[in-house]
Amino acid sequence: MTRLLRNLAVMSENPHTRIITPMPAELIGRIDDYRFAHRAASRSDAIRRLIELGLARDSGFKMSDEMAERVTKIRLANGIASESKAIRDMLEYGLAAAERALERKAKAKPD
Repeated sequence: MTRLLRNLAVMSENPHTRIITPMPAELIGRIDDYRFAHRAASRSDAIRRLIELGLARDSGFKMSDEMAERVTKIRLANGIASESKAIRDMLEYGLAAAERALERKAKAKPD
């Protein structure tokens, strides 16, 4: 079996799509801060949560497993040329929303 056929076979068995996108170190630091503050199992889990937060808040979609399709829909609706740029934008938006929620939570705590 050729490498391409093996890869296609593996891809057909796995319902998830791997997305690789470069990110600035500052953004990775913020993602890691979110991960530890929210006890996410991994950096990937934190990134998925942040994307879902951003999509849910910005687009009004219900959270689902159809993230790749939703990323494409948001990317096209906003005229963003690349998928990686769309994902970075959504991560930034999700991080900002999470940081605002943490600030509200801190302010709501009685002194």
